Amino acid sequence: MVGAGLAVVVNVSSGPENLADGLVAQLEDSDILFRGQNFGRDRLEVLLAQGMEDFTDSQATVRYERFANPVERTDAQVRNAHRTWSRRVGDATYDNQPRARDMVRILEMAMDLREIDPHDDI
Repeated sequence: MVGAGLAVVVNVSSGPENLADGLVAQLEDSDILFRGQNFGRDRLEVLLAQGMEDFTDSQATVRYERFANPVERTDAQVRNAHRTWSRRVGDATYDNQPRARDMVRILEMAMDLREIDPHDDI
């Protein structure tokens, strides 16, 4: 909580010229808080430790890094992908449920890092 509060203060006081730097600092503070709650492990390490059903660790890593990176995917793209894969998990006719569950877990971890909320209907 303290780290998140400090990140807000830094962002507000830095002004628009340093907004990108403030976002990086906020993500770093968020990561520090997450690591503190997870025995020093980052989100990817926690995700991989849970075990994937369909993806190998390297496949999961590529997907996580793609969705966690705001340069690669916009917030809207991440949210929409999460909605799509969440619906597949709930669709008994979708033929690769393990892949769908893996993607939802990957996307949720990336959304947590980027502080993106899922669509309301999920």
